[in-house]
Amino acid sequence: MNNYNSTDDVLKSFYAKYSQDHANLDLIVEVLNYVQGYSQPGTILVLLPAYSEVVELRDMIIASNSSLKNKLDVHTLHGHLFPNDFKKIFFPAPANKRKVILATNIAETSISFDDVICVIDSGLFRDRENDVIFTNPKKTQWISKASAAQRVMHVRNGGIVFHLYPRSTLDGLQEYPVPEITRDSLIDVCLYARLIIPEDMRLPQFFCSLPDGPPTTAVHQAIEILESIDAFDSQSKVTDVGLRLVDLSVEPRLGKILLVGVGLRCLDPVLTIICCLARDDPFITPASPDERKVAIMRRYELAPDYLSDHLALLKAYHLWEHFQQCFPQIKMGGTLIKMSPVIIISI
Repeated sequence: MNNYNSTDDVLKSFYAKYSQDHANLDLIVEVLNYVQGYSQPGTILVLLPAYSEVVELRDMIIASNSSLKNKLDVHTLHGHLFPNDFKKIFFPAPANKRKVILATNIAETSISFDDVICVIDSGLFRDRENDVIFTNPKKTQWISKASAAQRVMHVRNGGIVFHLYPRSTLDGLQEYPVPEITRDSLIDVCLYARLIIPEDMRLPQFFCSLPDGPPTTAVHQAIEILESIDAFDSQSKVTDVGLRLVDLSVEPRLGKILLVGVGLRCLDPVLTIICCLARDDPFITPASPDERKVAIMRRYELAPDYLSDHLALLKAYHLWEHFQQCFPQIKMGGTLIKMSPVIIISI
């Protein structure tokens, strides 16, 4: 057994062993085991970086060999939740069970609960970086001090909060969240800005004048993208193509695809693909680990000869459309449907 002289020694050993760039799900499970013995009734809210950690922790609890899975009523809260599952979050837990909500930062300010007696805060969130690739990757980052304070407010009087990061990390956090303009893609922002700022003002100059402007490199990269799709000319002025893209309610690169589709007389399939790309991934991951594996395989089988995500989206939409035609009596209201036991799609 290791001998530690102080609590600081224990913490230093722990943080040297576990990366602070990722949520420590094993530690969260241990905390859940500890809180489960808490005498006060109420809900446990676990705040995780993103959807993948929510699903992974849920599966860990379900697969646990301990008595934990039999004592917890586990719910998930994220941006891809089915409406019926969302309603269940607010139902009381069954007798002899404690409700646990595994949530992304959507629970930070968008939703409030009146029965939370414990918050387990990972201190992390995953958000878009300000870059210019087609699907912006998300990077795990530390929350701000304001976000940490907001998370504490979920706990009712007499509750308890576990911050899974040291005091030194909390003291070093930014005071407030980074402005959205520094996190999201600037491609459409640059296009619209060019129409409203003075003609003699360059875009980098405009963004530098903002109180919290984005990195200059991100601005230049966005301008290069707009020039490559003919939305800007060599002087970063809006072209006729750019003016048409402004009228379209989609991201400029998707708009250019749409215009090309019109020119090539293949608008119908291109429009369907663009509608899918313009929103979150329409493929919803099933809750069951076994179904999830099969669903991934079925997704690849949608376009096996081409290995194309775009054609897979198109085929999935055609399957959904065929389902509607074959079963018109089924009211799909919003719509979320299940096409076969393993392909779940949201339209």
